[in-house]
Amino acid sequence: RPELRGIGNELALVERSANRLLLMVDQLLEFSKLDNASAISAERVSLEQALDLVKTSFDPLFKSKNQRLTIYPFTDVALLLIPDSLNKILINIVANAHKYTPQNGQISIVVTANETSVEIAISDSGIGIAKEYHQAVFERFCRVADTAVDFNPGAGIGLALVKELCIANQGDIRLTSQLGQGATFTVILPIAPLSSLPVKSATETMMATIDKQLHFSVGQPHSAEQLVDTLPLQQQAGTKSILIIDDNADMRQMLCGQLNSQYVCLVAENGQAGMKLAKEQIPDLIIADVMMPLMDGYQLAEKLKADEMTSHIPIIMLTAKGGLQSRLRGLSLLVDDYLAKPFNLGELVLRIQRLLAIRDIISKRAGQQVASSSGQPTKIDFPVNELEQQFLDKLQEQLAKHYDDPELTMAVLSRALNISEKQLQRKLKACYDQTFPEWLRNYRLHQAATKLEQGHKASQVYYAVGFSSHAYFSKCFKSHFGCSPSQYFQIKAEKAMAQLNE
Repeated sequence: RPELRGIGNELALVERSANRLLLMVDQLLEFSKLDNASAISAERVSLEQALDLVKTSFDPLFKSKNQRLTIYPFTDVALLLIPDSLNKILINIVANAHKYTPQNGQISIVVTANETSVEIAISDSGIGIAKEYHQAVFERFCRVADTAVDFNPGAGIGLALVKELCIANQGDIRLTSQLGQGATFTVILPIAPLSSLPVKSATETMMATIDKQLHFSVGQPHSAEQLVDTLPLQQQAGTKSILIIDDNADMRQMLCGQLNSQYVCLVAENGQAGMKLAKEQIPDLIIADVMMPLMDGYQLAEKLKADEMTSHIPIIMLTAKGGLQSRLRGLSLLVDDYLAKPFNLGELVLRIQRLLAIRDIISKRAGQQVASSSGQPTKIDFPVNELEQQFLDKLQEQLAKHYDDPELTMAVLSRALNISEKQLQRKLKACYDQTFPEWLRNYRLHQAATKLEQGHKASQVYYAVGFSSHAYFSKCFKSHFGCSPSQYFQIKAEKAMAQLNE
């Protein structure tokens, strides 16, 4: 049942949020334990067994993104480490590699050992990390902001914990990476001396630990995206569409779940994908996060407002950055509304309704002014985006060239404007509250009126302005001007005569 599925989706979202909170608490407690690491009894663990366990645990996640994990052959070594520390080190790094690596990406693990230590190099083909942030990623609660590194939002604890675990085990960790060229984390750990202590096997307790850490780190494979895809969307004509752009899958799911009963919800996982979707679909409103990979919210807003096809779309910016400078920056880019996280969903819905209502008022006024014009280039006489006026000028220029062709279609005009039919239709409706047939008919009628005023007969005018039927032309003309073409001609002639007599 749909209503039960909706409840299930919400409960799954709550569970994932709770799991993230538990992970942060678990990791913070781990820091406190490391302060007394010397009092913890170490255990001998097999590196080969630990890596095999990690690979098996991550296999569903790798398959969900068609990623490939390769562990190159090596001779197994025993490590004398704090219990569960190797699992936590490997899980955190491999989880990051999975998260930051795109579809069809590659992840590899290379082990190099000598007499005293082993190096575990975990490489990915992901987005990479700029050199200036290499030290920052290992600091507690530090997240690299406003760059492509800021992908799935985290608390900035995982890699800091990894470094502390390495140091507590008399080891170290190094990062080699360039932005856009993947990353390699190399963990250095000491090899256990010869001992009679047994190597700890992958017991059920260890399996439970690694499953817990894996579940907390990355959740179920793409569960949020799957839920978004199954949300019911209303497709009735006239339903407003909202594009939600956020790199957090749970945030996209939550917003879709709240809005999809009133609006058609479109989703994009980053600014770059959002820009592409906005130009293709021309939504009625856009909700965008600020901190996203590939293109952040500020860059996205700047590009949207500078593009002729999307300049009219209202934008609501959602961000954890609630400071004055952040708000001023967003407003300077013509962002229509700014909402700091955490926000109230009821408030967001009301702001959406208000912005859409304002947009409707503007489009109706612009449409009425264009519809009542004489068919000549129209300048909207109230505040309007400059790019909207440029679009209007180009549209009327193309109509002036082709309106007299009875075979003129939206496809012909959209090609002349170098946009798609869908883009043209959505732009006209959003900016002027008219469909293409309405716009073309009104333009032709005003051209017909001009010709009638110039003395042309109604029986000649209809075909000259692109109507193929005299009866249909007369019907449309009377509906628009309140009189038949012949009456209009007579009225204008009498007025002209009266002016001459004066």
